[in-house]
Amino acid sequence: MPPDWLELMRDMHTNKQTGEVQDPVARELLATLSKLKEDKEAQLQQSQLSANDGSTASNMLSREEINQLVLEVCLLYVVSCYFFSPAKNLEFKDSFSSCLIC
Repeated sequence: MPPDWLELMRDMHTNKQTGEVQDPVARELLATLSKLKEDKEAQLQQSQLSANDGSTASNMLSREEINQLVLEVCLLYVVSCYFFSPAKNLEFKDSFSSCLIC
């Protein structure tokens, strides 16, 4: 099975020698995405527990759900970088490329 986009982003931004994400923007975005993923999985598990119907459905998000989460967060991040960038002297393409993580 192919990896989800969160795994791909983590792999792409991780220094292979140190095993750390050195870019602070990428690190913050990955932390946010990981937290959102964990929160959604906890919410899913909680709803299954409260249903208490004896089902054994997975409390893990599907690859498609994770990819959708990544798309939504990255889109919001790029838009916020463009509209709320403190560097007003950057042209759009410079601002966009510096904010684009995905």
